[in-house]
Amino acid sequence: MQVLGQVTRLEARPHLFGMFRAVFGLSSVIGPLIGSVFTDHVTWRWCFFTTLPLGGQIPRSSYRDILRQILRLDFVGATLVAAATRCLILALQGGGNTKPWDDKAVITSFVFAGALAAGCLLLGWGFAPTTVAPHQAKSAPDFVPPS
Repeated sequence: MQVLGQVTRLEARPHLFGMFRAVFGLSSVIGPLIGSVFTDHVTWRWCFFTTLPLGGQIPRSSYRDILRQILRLDFVGATLVAAATRCLILALQGGGNTKPWDDKAVITSFVFAGALAAGCLLLGWGFAPTTVAPHQAKSAPDFVPPS
C-alpha cells in the first residue's frame, strides 16, 4: 500500500486502492479453499509448488542498483519501530494475564515502547535523510501533523 501510494497520481489512488482491497478480499477467501483442496486431494507440498513460477519472475537488477537501494533503507527507523512494537506487545500480553498491570516489568515495557516510538517520530521528523515515513508525505498539502 505504501509503494502504491508513492508511485501513483493522487487522482488514480482511490481506484487502485479499491482494486487492491478487492483482490485481497477475494484471495483471502479463495486461497484457503484452494490450499485445502490441494491438501486433501494431492499433497500439501503443491501449495508451495504453485508459487514457484511466480518466484522465478524476479526482475534482474545490477549490483549497483541493489546496493543503492540497500543504502537508502532506514535501518535505524525500522529497528526502532520493531523494538517499540515488540515492547508494546510484550506489555499487553503480560499485563493482566501472567502479571498484574501494576507490575514493574509491564510498566517498564510500556515506558520503553513509548520512548522508542518517540525516538522513531523524532528521527522521522527531520533528523535523518531517509526515514520510514517519506519526506514527501510530510510536505504534501493534505498532510496535517498531529497536534
